[in-house]
Amino acid sequence: MVGKRTVYLMLAVIIAATLLAAYGLLGKGKAAPAVHMIMYGNTFSYEAQADFNNESFWDNYPYWVLLSRNKSVQPGFLLKTGNGATATFKDILTSGDSLFFRYQREGLNDSTLNTILKIIVQSNATVSIITDRSAIRQLEKFDGFAKLKEHIYTTEVMLPLRIDHSGLPYFFRIDGYFKVQDILVPREAVPEVILKYLHLISPS
Repeated sequence: MVGKRTVYLMLAVIIAATLLAAYGLLGKGKAAPAVHMIMYGNTFSYEAQADFNNESFWDNYPYWVLLSRNKSVQPGFLLKTGNGATATFKDILTSGDSLFFRYQREGLNDSTLNTILKIIVQSNATVSIITDRSAIRQLEKFDGFAKLKEHIYTTEVMLPLRIDHSGLPYFFRIDGYFKVQDILVPREAVPEVILKYLHLISPS
């Protein structure tokens, strides 16, 4: 015959197990998000699963985005303006502009570039375009070039971002700490995503 003490002990164990199971089920939504390890060469970083579901993450080319997001750029990084003068990221941010479009001549055909530039003009967003000198002629072919030329800069030096080495065109924002945020690699097939991005990210 089982004693009362044993019965009480068994009941206590059952109640405790039930409470733990209920806590596990109810607390499932509050659990810490999964973490992914992103590798690049001999370096790696950890990113939370929540980042993949964040609208501002934009979820295209996540490999390059994760490697480049939150990376710092030098405030004094030199760029050339259309009239041959120099400007820095600090100069541009001081003027109130913080959104950039970076592309390299060999990484973008005329059709795709025209689509992206039309969307920039349509959005009324102020976007500083950074490219190389060989791409200026390509930009001049665009019908709305006059609306963009004051915000076109050139550099023959790679930006200090992993994504810059991919050759992909990309939008990005520089925050007040000179860290890169809100990277988007535009795709001609989904222009509505580019327009939505510009409306949400542009400070103007």
